[in-house]
Amino acid sequence: MDDNSPLVSVIVPTFNCRDFIVQALQSILNQTYPKIEVIVIDDGSTDDTQSVLSPFRRDKRIKYFYQSNAGQAAARNKGLSLANGTYIAFLDADDQWQPTKIAKQIAQLSHSRNGVVYSNFQIIDGVTGKSIAYHRGTRYEQLRYGKVTYWLSFFNFIPFSSVMVRRDCIQKVGSLDDRIKMGDDWDLLLRLSVYFRFDFVDEPLLIYRMGRAQQLSANMSKRFEQQDLIIQKFFISFPGLFSKRHIRRTASVRYCFRGRFYSHHDFKKSLYLYLEAFRLNPTNLVAIKGIIRLFAIQLGLKHN
Repeated sequence: MDDNSPLVSVIVPTFNCRDFIVQALQSILNQTYPKIEVIVIDDGSTDDTQSVLSPFRRDKRIKYFYQSNAGQAAARNKGLSLANGTYIAFLDADDQWQPTKIAKQIAQLSHSRNGVVYSNFQIIDGVTGKSIAYHRGTRYEQLRYGKVTYWLSFFNFIPFSSVMVRRDCIQKVGSLDDRIKMGDDWDLLLRLSVYFRFDFVDEPLLIYRMGRAQQLSANMSKRFEQQDLIIQKFFISFPGLFSKRHIRRTASVRYCFRGRFYSHHDFKKSLYLYLEAFRLNPTNLVAIKGIIRLFAIQLGLKHN
């Protein structure tokens, strides 16, 4: 690696993540690509994150900053303001990278005019750390490469901890929206996708830690609300980019996701959501199948 190799800034926001952040940072320091700076933004942790990170702060590649709790987007933006790299990568404090993650993504971006590259990922259990699944993504190539705005407007299929982006691309579209408390990454990716092409490495370069089931359930209603705000903001910000029919179809897909979630414990709410999905897009087969599945469960014809 010569001195002309581009610097990669890795931004790691953290909040009360003492149990996992050491593994996250070690996975960055173990990268085969050496020209990196690591910017850790401690967003007001109340555990002993500072003491856990004390040994790492002797490494000149790592910069540690503490701020009063302001949310994940604000922490990421603080990292962006301090970054010196040509390329920016993000890693959540409870995730990890494979050793060749940066090198392979740098190779992709340096030989193309694309603005963003992301990768496939392996899922591990949030408690045990055991592997759950290797996420192979979608079978549709257009979801992975090139102009992904159309597909990204339905749902966020890109894990943010797998993303690397040219710094000047973020400068063009603006930083993360700190008014968004969940899904600020989707908002940024949507804006980036309008102006820049995306690339994809079909290898599990990210190890993604799945949260505990009870934590996920508690947060889902808030997450659904944030998703609606994000996509509404996007369509308003880029009027004419999509037809009214497409906007209805994206809402239909979101209602199906929610219908599926509530089908396990709230029949009426799940049915309402599936019916709304069908109303918005009568050709949505997932909505039709969801309604049939609900009644099959109610009649005891199918186990939930």
